[in-house]
Amino acid sequence: MKSRGHRRRKPRTRCRPIRAVPNAPFNLFFFSPYSAEQNLGKALNFYMELAPRDEDWVCFFDRDVIFLTPDYGHQIAEIIKRHPEAGLFTCLTNRIGCHSQLYQGKLSEDPDILHHRRIALILGRKYRHGVREISAPVSGFFMALKKKVWREVKFDEKMRLLDVDWNFTRRLSAKGYPIFLMKGLYVFHFYRLDAGPAEVAHLTG
Repeated sequence: MKSRGHRRRKPRTRCRPIRAVPNAPFNLFFFSPYSAEQNLGKALNFYMELAPRDEDWVCFFDRDVIFLTPDYGHQIAEIIKRHPEAGLFTCLTNRIGCHSQLYQGKLSEDPDILHHRRIALILGRKYRHGVREISAPVSGFFMALKKKVWREVKFDEKMRLLDVDWNFTRRLSAKGYPIFLMKGLYVFHFYRLDAGPAEVAHLTG
């Protein structure tokens, strides 16, 4: 009697969307994108494709970002519900090149994580659901994007790594989508705290 061998499945060439939560108005997914090819635009598009529904949202954050409050996911979801017209959400941080996203408009050199947590707690209590509209370009250290919006404005896969976020937010703004800064969400961003923001060899080499 011949034994039946196991058939080898052909590798899938396309990603399968994540399963949606039943009856939820939208799903909220968090990804920290990475590309071995240094093609950030391609990686961002890949992760957006994973969201199963057009009403779902995807939050992207850099790998050197730390969320400082335990309920940040609930806070983001609550803000999304209040502003369905948004094209993109971002937040405040301690270190980034885009001044409109800096807490008090200043680049911090303070490495004390507890100090930054106190800032996050104060802002969270004071501005829990508060937003203000800001102009492009916007840094992509943190950005929340709706899949339906992404279908209209996708990330450029031919753009160099350092320009992907600015290029995308400019095109998004040109389409008439507002960009909102969440005033009550503050994250710690290492952003080359030891070497200085001008050190970008690891991003371009």
